Amino acid sequence: PLTNIQIALKCSLGVFYFQTQYSLHILLEETGACDQGQFLRMWQSLPDTRPHNVQGVRFASMAEMRDKLTMNNVFAVAERVVGAATHFYTSSKLCDGSVFYSEIKVANNMHAAVVATKCSDAAAIAAYQTAVADICTAI
Repeated sequence: PLTNIQIALKCSLGVFYFQTQYSLHILLEETGACDQGQFLRMWQSLPDTRPHNVQGVRFASMAEMRDKLTMNNVFAVAERVVGAATHFYTSSKLCDGSVFYSEIKVANNMHAAVVATKCSDAAAIAAYQTAVADICTAI
């Protein structure tokens, strides 16, 4: 997987090999913010992808959610309330230059969300959506 790191450690006892997975959000840059115009242009130009359902969202308010996402380099572009949900639009940039555009639809009770993401690097979308889910459900 994209978020797998393999490590070899050499010491006086020999060479030890191991691997672990990490969250993609640690590779997001501080320069990932974009304006609404750029977001809309890119959102319309990129193909649709499968949304990711998130259960156990751990925020008391949208402001708290926005702050936590921003601390992890997932930047707010816009926010609007539609019916029983708040739609939160974000952008992020991976260290390789890939930019992610997401719509996070959060239920008004703040317990569940649906993350829809678009990116020119389709292979990275699932890892990104998992990283956003991890941020939203972390204690």
